[in-house]
Amino acid sequence: YTMYHYSPVLGKLLLANPVIYATEGIKHSFIPSGEFIHVCYCIGALVLFSGLCIGAAWHIFKKKVDHI
Repeated sequence: YTMYHYSPVLGKLLLANPVIYATEGIKHSFIPSGEFIHVCYCIGALVLFSGLCIGAAWHIFKKKVDHI
């Protein structure tokens, strides 16, 4: 939220970084205040990012192995 108050454009771009969700989720679990992203949103975003990375890795793996 600090980055969003500094620059709304940078705040929105920062949400594409999965590390932010990991750190914000940990912070919110220790200090449950309104300043941090809620843990449920963090878990959902991390599952989404993990699924995208696994899908991309599977696609690259299949592309490399298909010629055998």
